[in-house]
Amino acid sequence: MNTQTIFQTSNPFGNAQISSRNSFYPKTRDNGDKQNSDRSKKLHNEFVQVAQDINLMKKKLMSLLLEIYKQEIYKNHGCSTIYEYGFKYARLSREVVQKALRTMKHLEDKPFLRNAIECEGIHKVAVVATIATKETDEIFAKHVRNMSKPALVELAKEIREKKKMEDMAENENMFEVENADVKENS
Repeated sequence: MNTQTIFQTSNPFGNAQISSRNSFYPKTRDNGDKQNSDRSKKLHNEFVQVAQDINLMKKKLMSLLLEIYKQEIYKNHGCSTIYEYGFKYARLSREVVQKALRTMKHLEDKPFLRNAIECEGIHKVAVVATIATKETDEIFAKHVRNMSKPALVELAKEIREKKKMEDMAENENMFEVENADVKENS
């Protein structure tokens, strides 16, 4: 008796098959049943909808957590820190709460980006939070809403590099001006 025969007779699923790598996958039955097809489509669509709802709820949750932190509501519920509150009531890790608080610090004077947290999420907003200013707040909020996270990361990287180059050029100009003043005084 070969191993394939032994496996098939002792297989609890009864309908599994052996692949070339000695692993098995249950066979799917395709009877062409329209009712079964409609049910599977409905089940799939419901699954996708719930997943989307979960993502929206997570974004709303982070927005609420930041407001709870500002008003110190967490203390009224027996928690000594916002980290404890976040974990106790939403199973949020310390790192996620910390990222939200760090990001919020940069958004104190940026209402458009603060509002973007609720619809786009803290992780996307955090990408541009440090480079946005009061003047560019609305522009960056539009970018957050319309661009993918990888595209935002690239945009932020380019802006930081450009700013770094401008700062270096400014420092060189200041150094040249100082050297010219020193030569004139000598």
